Amino acid sequence: LRFTPPETAELLQQILGETVDDETVALLTERTEGWPAGLRMAAMSLRVASDHRQFARKYTESGHRLVSDYLLNEVLDGLPGEHRALLLRTSILHRMCAPLIDVLAGDAMPESDGYDFLEMLWSDNFFLIALDNQGVWYRYHHLFRQLLQKQLGRAFSQEVVAAMHRQASRWFENAGFVEDAVFHALQAHDEEHAAIIVENHVHEPLNQEEWRLVERWINLLPAEARPRPGLLASQAMIAQFRYRVDRVFSLLDAAQEGLEGGAYAYTAAQEQAWMGVVNTFRTLMWGPESTPEESLRYAELALQQVDPGTKYVRSVAELGQVVALQMAGDGPGA
Repeated sequence: LRFTPPETAELLQQILGETVDDETVALLTERTEGWPAGLRMAAMSLRVASDHRQFARKYTESGHRLVSDYLLNEVLDGLPGEHRALLLRTSILHRMCAPLIDVLAGDAMPESDGYDFLEMLWSDNFFLIALDNQGVWYRYHHLFRQLLQKQLGRAFSQEVVAAMHRQASRWFENAGFVEDAVFHALQAHDEEHAAIIVENHVHEPLNQEEWRLVERWINLLPAEARPRPGLLASQAMIAQFRYRVDRVFSLLDAAQEGLEGGAYAYTAAQEQAWMGVVNTFRTLMWGPESTPEESLRYAELALQQVDPGTKYVRSVAELGQVVALQMAGDGPGA
């Protein structure tokens, strides 16, 4: 994949819009070893260099061990301070859009316009990759993003970077992108909030029986964040989907114990709703000493507790009620 000198010359001409002399081409090809991404960064530096040949010689003689770091510094130094800061701030993102860029710009750059910033990057042939045909979502070239993140760690403290991740997490959560929200909460070292995000969104996919999506979200969390009662109840639902009856009982017991222990900051409505989930799945999980009357009691209690919007859970509770009535000999009631 290494570029030859003629290929380098063609690439530079396409990016710069002008022919580059042979000596500059030869020097850059030799120094980058024909590395295409490195040549693109060199071309971006050449844009602001008054003398192409002098830049190429200086670059070749720099003795800089890492070609990428040298070129990135050249590129960043040629940008206005606001754009340079935005590049670093947005390097925390796997994908970005204009409103999210404005959020990350923060009070430090109140005049920031994410749309103009993206347009500038796109028109200047920066390392920007479109993720859709509507011009909404973009990402940086992975290597370019890694280089920016190295600079980010030098420019901002860990606390400031964590605050950026929290801002991104809130924006993604409000926009309904759960996985992105969880990722950035974890990057901010806020495992508890990441777990709460998952808890708050499990019922939407479950209503569509997309339980594997919920399972993936839970698996994103570190082990110490998973014992929240809502997550334990969610794992019990997943275990039921997988016919892991042995796990369902223990998970329901642990969820109920956590809810009754009061160690988690649930509202009364949240606590009741999660207890409704626990009681719903107790309706279907028959143990050696279970009776239809006991199952019916759980079902009727669950139907009073579960949120009407949790359609999947409510349907399970209704099914449990019907089965319990039938087994108790109340055919008409069933």
